[in-house]
Amino acid sequence: MKSHRLVSTSLACLTAFLFQVGAASSAEPTPDIATLSKPAGGEMIMMFHGGTGPFQVQQRMTLDAEAEWSDVPSARVTKLNDGVFLATMPIGDEVNAAFYRVQSMGETIVELKGWSIYLEVSEPANGQYFTQGEAPVVTVKVLDTFGGGIGPDDFSSLNLYMWGPQDPRKTVSANKLLNANEDRSQRPHHYIDLRSSPGVQLDGQVYTYPLQAVTDEEPGTYQLGLWVGLRSDGFAQVMRFAQIQIGTATVEEEVVAAYAPDGSPKCAACHEGTISGKMYLHHIDPGYSPTGNWSLDFTPVMSCKACHNLDGYAAYRAPDSERIPDPIVRRIHGVHRGSGLELEFNNDPIVGDFADYIHVDLPADIRNCAACHVDDRYKTVPSRLACGACHDNVWFGEYADLPDGMEQHFVPQTSDETCAYCHTPDSGGYEFEGKDMAVAMVHAIPVEFDNQIDLSLSPPANGTHYVDGEEPTLTVKLQELDADGVPTGVFANPNEITTDSFSRLRLQVSGPRALTEPVLTTASTDPTKSGSGSYIYNDLRAQADPMEDDPRITRTTDAIEYQLESVTGLAAGTYSVYVQGRTNGVRRSDVGIINFQVGTASEEARIATSCTDCHASTKMHGSYPFNVDLCKNCHDYQQRYADRVNWDDRNWGFGAAPLSRRVHGVHYGKYLHKPGEIHGEEDAEHFGGIIFPQDVRNCTKCHSESPTWKEKPSRLACMACHDSDDSLLHGALMTWDPTPAQPFSGDEQESCRVCHGKGKDFSPDKVHAISDPYVPPYPREPAGGH
Repeated sequence: MKSHRLVSTSLACLTAFLFQVGAASSAEPTPDIATLSKPAGGEMIMMFHGGTGPFQVQQRMTLDAEAEWSDVPSARVTKLNDGVFLATMPIGDEVNAAFYRVQSMGETIVELKGWSIYLEVSEPANGQYFTQGEAPVVTVKVLDTFGGGIGPDDFSSLNLYMWGPQDPRKTVSANKLLNANEDRSQRPHHYIDLRSSPGVQLDGQVYTYPLQAVTDEEPGTYQLGLWVGLRSDGFAQVMRFAQIQIGTATVEEEVVAAYAPDGSPKCAACHEGTISGKMYLHHIDPGYSPTGNWSLDFTPVMSCKACHNLDGYAAYRAPDSERIPDPIVRRIHGVHRGSGLELEFNNDPIVGDFADYIHVDLPADIRNCAACHVDDRYKTVPSRLACGACHDNVWFGEYADLPDGMEQHFVPQTSDETCAYCHTPDSGGYEFEGKDMAVAMVHAIPVEFDNQIDLSLSPPANGTHYVDGEEPTLTVKLQELDADGVPTGVFANPNEITTDSFSRLRLQVSGPRALTEPVLTTASTDPTKSGSGSYIYNDLRAQADPMEDDPRITRTTDAIEYQLESVTGLAAGTYSVYVQGRTNGVRRSDVGIINFQVGTASEEARIATSCTDCHASTKMHGSYPFNVDLCKNCHDYQQRYADRVNWDDRNWGFGAAPLSRRVHGVHYGKYLHKPGEIHGEEDAEHFGGIIFPQDVRNCTKCHSESPTWKEKPSRLACMACHDSDDSLLHGALMTWDPTPAQPFSGDEQESCRVCHGKGKDFSPDKVHAISDPYVPPYPREPAGGH
């Protein structure tokens, strides 16, 4: 027991114990009994404190820690106030036990509003795994804490699935054990409906379903999944699981999961809503169900495999064929491959099997399989199913049977067992056209950078932050990288970093985080000194004419020193120094960035965070890490050209459309009314297809450090998503702008906070409230018709 409490009452023989079970959420407080009384007649009354519940009252006759607890099915739990609950139990034989506890169910139980489901399976004879001839028995218990009674007709679904083993190359629905229909033209098929199946025994609120005897099932770990929904409330749904072993005691692990065994997020990194607590995958969308079947996606990939396996409920239809099982490997790889799918059968925008996802680009580099996989089986156990789901135009069959539109695998591959002969894990694979075909080598992400840019600043006098009168000195060093991207310790000679050898070496200094503008450099004071482009930067290269060199530059034998201006008058906060360099003939820019403090030792909270949760080590524009401090150096609030206020002329949006407008618009891409105004018409086709991998109203997914998103609303941020004519008109009416030619320059007087500010009726956290009660996501169809 995690905790217990001895509760004395007026009855000497009556003692109560209470603890929170392991299934409960770590955020759910432990229930705490306050009073307990047992009158001579009527009902026994127990008052306790707890979290969200629901709760189950249990009893036993002994203090023996090994003794079993049993439910008190007549117990009714009523919420009296926030965190205060009353349990009542009619006096009778069932409540004559001397010891009681309250069990908090936790997990997704909070969605079920007074009822829950237990899924149990009988134990095998040897205590470890079922053998041939044994028939497991499934028991489903309905816990009705409101005491109103829930019968089969009250459920919209009470479906029992079973699948295994967990090796995705072998996973099938256990149809023989379930005694499930396999005819896809009938309902149900590949699962058992416990509401109507003749094999189900119903005793009160307990459903019993005996499985068939084990015969020739593949040994391994099998999952039972129970999908339950309440007919009267589409939001009240859950999926429960029970695991058994067949033919072996060795427990199999998932290849992909929401979280890795070490707790690091996998699917959850992109798909778990930070406010709603939901996983956002395909079934959460309103469609098949008006509220979305969020519970089917709640525990990926385990719950997905209930239907998506080599012979499960989920199937697709190929031309001129019967329906074909749609295994989870194919479905997940195909969805995340999205825009890279080659076959018309998959990528046709109208009838393609992945038509909803052909705009998808995995935010991380898709060659980085470890971003999703929890172990290294992606490279140690390659298969035609896994590889062919991404490389969908590769034909593994005989040459003579090559279909139109497909490419022949370099040899016919009729078995997965030989894949690893050529596709070894890390190196030493078969060489094809001079290329090592080992999985890690084929998926290697090439290094396209020449130098590591090392930056340092002279320290402030007080050791923490610069104050008025101080002039920091910046030191820039370029350290060469070897072919693997490892620094060599060799530093470039600054006098050789010229306009002939480098296509760019640009310095930008900006801040603070809250309202970023260029500062402390020659170009920030006089933008005409900036290089070409619509944002402000200083050229650090040695110019052909030395008179054109920035006078603040000093070159030593291995470094460039830049004397920044005095910080006098700057707003207190966190500032950034950013340098990007590119040698001639190289596509990618080398990048260096450091932060420093002005006027305060306290670092400003980052307005936006968590970019790398989804984007990992990928680079924006091919070169730049996903670091908001870096991005805002270009996407700042200082508009260089007053007559250009949008992205219609491509890069003129810098300053005219600062970072929050750009980022919000990109992540809400598919649902914008006017994507061209956020992205520019040239980019609207690309960014206009983006679907955020969860409900965008989970604002804390990105805004995890700062409450600004809900306390300081603005046109810039809000109207990047809310871009309809009505919304734009509303924003214009609520704003006075002394410089209308520069609508986002920072001098605007907005009245947004009157209605939408902290604690107001229409504050973002209230209008975006999607958790309690849960609100389904917006439809997949775009608002603007693009």
